[in-house]
Amino acid sequence: MAVLANTFGSIGFSIIYFGTTFLIKAIGGDEIELGTVGFLSILATLVITVLSGIISDRWRRDYMIKLSLFLSTPGVIILSTATSIEAIIAAQMLLGASFGMSGPPTNAIIADSIKPRERVHVFGTLFAFALISSSLGNILGWGLLQLVGDEIEVDPMHKLLQLGMIFILFGAIFSFMLSDEKCLDEQAQDDIVDQSGIKIEQVIEQNDEEKVEELESENVKYSRITPYIIVFSGLLIGFGAGLSIPFLPYFFESHYELDLSELFLVFAATSALTGVLGKLLTSASRKTGIVKMIIFTQGTAVLLLLLLSTYPPLSWALTIYLVRNAFMNSSGPLVNGILMSATKKDTRAKWTAVNQLSWVFLNGIAQMLGGIIIETYAYWVAFLLTASFYFVATIIIPFIREEKSKG
Repeated sequence: MAVLANTFGSIGFSIIYFGTTFLIKAIGGDEIELGTVGFLSILATLVITVLSGIISDRWRRDYMIKLSLFLSTPGVIILSTATSIEAIIAAQMLLGASFGMSGPPTNAIIADSIKPRERVHVFGTLFAFALISSSLGNILGWGLLQLVGDEIEVDPMHKLLQLGMIFILFGAIFSFMLSDEKCLDEQAQDDIVDQSGIKIEQVIEQNDEEKVEELESENVKYSRITPYIIVFSGLLIGFGAGLSIPFLPYFFESHYELDLSELFLVFAATSALTGVLGKLLTSASRKTGIVKMIIFTQGTAVLLLLLLSTYPPLSWALTIYLVRNAFMNSSGPLVNGILMSATKKDTRAKWTAVNQLSWVFLNGIAQMLGGIIIETYAYWVAFLLTASFYFVATIIIPFIREEKSKG
């Protein structure tokens, strides 16, 4: 159910992201208005996430997910007919609140349903599904624009948003089917870890070094400061991302003169590459170690963003953007897997909420600042600032300590 809800939701939101971004432009908005809408949406997410994280660990998590649908449904309906910045803000705040309400309990239910040693890799698979679904959404959006026209006008944008709304409502149906009863209980998870430790001891006696390494890698524990490092790193990434990433569609449309149809295809390719690469990198992390893989993916993304700030020729800019986005976002399931493994079952929704908040808290403020910086100075200034925050967020990751237990 989680996969189906995730798939339909990702298709819908990828279409709505583009539709909203260029609906703002169609009614006369610019980067500053786009940043303001983003900030207010994230503010709604922030407030509701706090409440959701606390309540979800004390109440039924699936009830919180169901309640969130009463916010997202009117949100997409209002957005698909909006003709003013005020209406867009109202709709985006409802959608932001819905995301804040459903995010922590959904993440916790999924984590509780997975054996500890498989969490990073299952989150990697879900991540791949979400990104490939987003790619499909971009392709569907491109197809619709071929029928209704790809001018930046209100009517084509409304049709895009209505298409996105259909997929989101389908995703809501599957979200209703998520249940707390399908989770592993805490004792079952402890038993899995204990059995893994026993297996390691047995294999050690057999002098099978390759098997010992494999089982130890499945039984990794993390130091108590790990969640705090992840949250602080997320804070930095959230702020850095807000300064430039939401404005990339405008950047390619204004600087390289790509039309909407071309932008849809670019973002479709980006989502597909990110999904595939994300799955490959989470699988490769079994051998390299998760922490090293996070450093590699985020470090590579920083270097590529610095290259994009030089305004290279279009072919190079698109290649850099595709690869940068894939590497930066591929660290997401790795970080999430560590966080879920470093926290106890009865605090996972709370820590998911805190981690989500760490990202969105400064991201919203940064979006407002990013719009002003771009309007006042240039895109390259925003790109350099983003790269700087990403760099600091990456160099603190090595402080995450993996502690392998042998029983």
